[in-house]
Amino acid sequence: MTQDLSEPPRRRPALLIAAAAGAGLLGLALWLWARPTLSPPRAPGSPERMQVLVNPAPTMKPAPSGPPLEVLPPEMRQTAAPPEILAEPPEAPETPAAPEPPQAPEAPRPAEPAAPPHA
Repeated sequence: MTQDLSEPPRRRPALLIAAAAGAGLLGLALWLWARPTLSPPRAPGSPERMQVLVNPAPTMKPAPSGPPLEVLPPEMRQTAAPPEILAEPPEAPETPAAPEPPQAPEAPRPAEPAAPPHA
C-alpha cells in the first residue's frame, strides 16, 4: 500500500465546525451552571448578614507519639558538633584597573594648495 503524497489531504470542514460548535456549547453550559445566582434564597425571619463565629481556642501542637525517627544510617549520623572550618574562604582577587581608553588619532591636516604651474 503506497500513498500518493502529491495530493493534499482531504479536509473536513464540517467536522471542524462541529467540534468548534460543540466546544462553544460546552463552555456556555459550564458558564451557566457555575455562575452565582443574582439573589440567594433567604429563609423568612433570617438576618440580612451572616454571622461568622471564630473559635478563640489557642492552637496547640499535637503530643509526640514516640521518639524522633532515625532516618540516617549509623555511619552517617553526626553525634559531635558541626565540623570545624579548616581553611579560610579564599579572598576575592583584585580586579585590574580598567585600561585607559585609546586616544583618538589626530585628524589629517588639510593639504596645502599646489603652486600654480609656471608659465
